[in-house]
Amino acid sequence: WLPGVLRLAPAKTFLWVNLPRQRTRHETHPQYRGCPRFLSEGTPKPDNITMKLLAIDTATEACSAALYIDGEITEKYSITTNGHSKLILPMIDSLLSEAGLQASALDGLAFGCGPGSFTGVRIATGVIQGIAFALDLPVMPISNLAAVAQDFFDHNADDIAFVAMDARMNEVYWGVYQRNKSGHAKLLGAEAVTLAQDVEFQDVDGVGIGTGWQAYHQELL
Repeated sequence: WLPGVLRLAPAKTFLWVNLPRQRTRHETHPQYRGCPRFLSEGTPKPDNITMKLLAIDTATEACSAALYIDGEITEKYSITTNGHSKLILPMIDSLLSEAGLQASALDGLAFGCGPGSFTGVRIATGVIQGIAFALDLPVMPISNLAAVAQDFFDHNADDIAFVAMDARMNEVYWGVYQRNKSGHAKLLGAEAVTLAQDVEFQDVDGVGIGTGWQAYHQELL
């Protein structure tokens, strides 16, 4: 399975589970009283609460933004080599406008924090940081490798994913992920940026996924 680009936005379960544990200003709202840990991992969301999350990713050739509203996802997605800074803000504005939602009504933010293009990661970081500071919203950085692994686990029965994304110049962004009991991607070891021929495999059976396998399959095998 060799996805051409990372589509971070559709990983709605992953975004939900990994929201930060700290309390936010929204928990002081009357509808949140009695459930101060609703943002904690593993804590079920009360039925009467609607979650509104914005996620963006500009770390790869894919520029994407997604809006999650209580289980429903809408997204904007485009492939670009250097147009992320021009595309991402209009994408966000369009999503909010189509949903009839003000940014101030959001409950949290998420973004692809790499590994990936240095400029691309900075764009997403800056955009999310600006929104978070302006609106006092919690932020969750999400590994792009973990997002690729999670998407694979959501659609396949295999439990181990060797994720390699093309980093150019014979290098790959590398990470080995395992599906945990909750169905979420858990990192085995550490993520790395390395020459394709120097990748260190975990002593487990798994499936190779990501653009790095397409670009450097001979070096990785």
